[in-house]
Amino acid sequence: MLRGTSKQIIHLKNPESNLFEEAFLIVKTPPHPESSRRTMVEEANRLLEEHPAAPAQTDGSRPAGVWRALRWVLLYLTGALTGAMITVLCLL
Repeated sequence: MLRGTSKQIIHLKNPESNLFEEAFLIVKTPPHPESSRRTMVEEANRLLEEHPAAPAQTDGSRPAGVWRALRWVLLYLTGALTGAMITVLCLL
């Protein structure tokens, strides 16, 4: 719990969104002097696009979750193959 701290919080409630019900943005104190509504919206959009948990764009390519799963499968198979090769070499 923080005591004696005052933060400006922007609470966005968008019932029309298919993905998000609510969003909370905590503004740095003191806010940047040139910050306006437009720059705050642009910055929020930029952060969402760069965040790894953000949904992938549907441009016809594979979603990020598929690539992540394929990477883990490849790492697992590489480890299993390496272990098998070491076992065979030790038996020789």
